[in-house]
Amino acid sequence: MTLLTPPGALAAAFHQICMRCVRCAAKLEDGVLAHNCVWSSKSSKCKYCVKQKALCVLTIVNLKSANLKDPAAIKAAYEEAGWALVSAIKGLTTAVVGLKEDMGKLLAEQTYAASLLGAVDKSTMMVGKEVNFVAGAVAKVEKAVGKLAGAVAAVPRTSEKRKRGQGDEEEGNGGSSAIG
Repeated sequence: MTLLTPPGALAAAFHQICMRCVRCAAKLEDGVLAHNCVWSSKSSKCKYCVKQKALCVLTIVNLKSANLKDPAAIKAAYEEAGWALVSAIKGLTTAVVGLKEDMGKLLAEQTYAASLLGAVDKSTMMVGKEVNFVAGAVAKVEKAVGKLAGAVAAVPRTSEKRKRGQGDEEEGNGGSSAIG
C-alpha cells in the first residue's frame, strides 16, 4: 500500500497514473503517444483522469526514470498496476473469508436460539396442559361441593333440639349420664 502525500506536495517523480493511462500510453499512433498525461500542481491524478471522474486503479510510476516511449517501461508500469490489482483482490478475498466465518457463527447462534425457542415452546405447552388439568380438577371439586350442598339440603331435619340426657335411654345407657 502506498502512502500518498497531499496534492501539490508531490514530487514530479511520483505521480499517480491509472490503468486507463497505462493502456493509452502503450498505444502509439504514427509513432506518437495516443495519450499524454498532464498533471496539475493541485492533483495527484492527470487532468484526463480527473475529467473522467471514474474510479481507476492507481499505480505509482517514476516518470523521471521511465521513458513513456519505451515499451519496456510501459510494460513494467502495467505489471506494477496489475500487481496492485492482484493485491487488492487478495485483500478482498481475505475479507470475504472473514465474512463467511462470521456468517457461520451467526448461523450457529441462530440455530441455538431456535432450539432454545423450541424448548420454551415445549415448556409453555406443558405448563398450559398443567393449567388445564388444575382447572379441570377445580371444576370437579366445585361440582362435588355443589352435590354435597344439595345432599345436605335434602336431609330432613327436625325442629326440636335434643337436650342432655334426653334420648339416652333409647341408646341403652340405662338413664345414667356421664356428664351431669
